[in-house]
Amino acid sequence: MKADNLKLLDEIEQANKISKRFFGVSFFKTVTALTFVVFLGLYVSHLAYGPNSWSVVQKLQTQVDDLKTNIENLKKENAMLHKRYFDFQVVENESSRLLKGNNQQEIK
Repeated sequence: MKADNLKLLDEIEQANKISKRFFGVSFFKTVTALTFVVFLGLYVSHLAYGPNSWSVVQKLQTQVDDLKTNIENLKKENAMLHKRYFDFQVVENESSRLLKGNNQQEIK
């Protein structure tokens, strides 16, 4: 029984050494601070989004995903319309050049 207790104390002491080396404070203080930060985050999210904060965040994430999809579709449509516009300009320029050529021939 004493051997188990000593082993447990050694493990706690080792955890304290690691905690002090990385964070500069004891293991207990590190765990307490992390717990406080987690609960503070939950409290702030409750204040910001209300009691259904998780569902609100999920809903907003879905809206963001939908908007990203919509943006991609609009970019593709815009590219297609630009191509059609430039093709139309080329045809219009060629037709106006041909018309000018015919007018020049009629004048002569």
